[in-house]
Amino acid sequence: MASVRRVGPTRRRLDARDSRKGFIHCYGLFWSVDEVWPEGERGAPFRLLGKLGQRAPGLQVCDFRDQRGIYVLYDEYGPHYVGLTREQPLGNRLADHRRDKHAKKWDRFSWFGFKPVRVRCLLDGTHALGELPLRRNMEARSTIGDVEALLIQALGTRHRGNAVNMRFASADNWTQVKAADAVALIARLPKPTPSRAVPSPRIRRTRASR
Repeated sequence: MASVRRVGPTRRRLDARDSRKGFIHCYGLFWSVDEVWPEGERGAPFRLLGKLGQRAPGLQVCDFRDQRGIYVLYDEYGPHYVGLTREQPLGNRLADHRRDKHAKKWDRFSWFGFKPVRVRCLLDGTHALGELPLRRNMEARSTIGDVEALLIQALGTRHRGNAVNMRFASADNWTQVKAADAVALIARLPKPTPSRAVPSPRIRRTRASR
């Protein structure tokens, strides 16, 4: 009797990107507040849009407002505040910091997300975020490496004291989408059929908790 070879899950068969190692699944470095809340649009709805790639078919865009994870606020001298958000969406926490005691004391931020980016998309073609893992069985080596990579990336010491650029075990660096480019960029994305699209997340305002 011929043996049957079991084939492991492919990236397409997994609904989210492979996130078996480490605890950081995606991140953005030194994003500008002015690209999230342009001058003159302070009360308007906002998005935390990041992109991978430059043009189709490799271009991917995701809105990270509903992300959870660690974030760093920067002023002109460097890191100003470090936060952890587990219950409240990242977008809500950043919006709160524009009105609390940190208001006008930061103009850039980095974020390091616990939620993976899904392969499936919303109706507008942007990728959806996966669920927050409740339990993780992580390799100690990958976890320690992620912590070191997070500190080097967040503190910006890659081109100063740290000669080696530590990388996350399984995380992509998402580039911030400029406010002026957002509409045209999303228009270029391929759109899924309604039956295959992921429902848009309902981002609720919550109390200022972690």
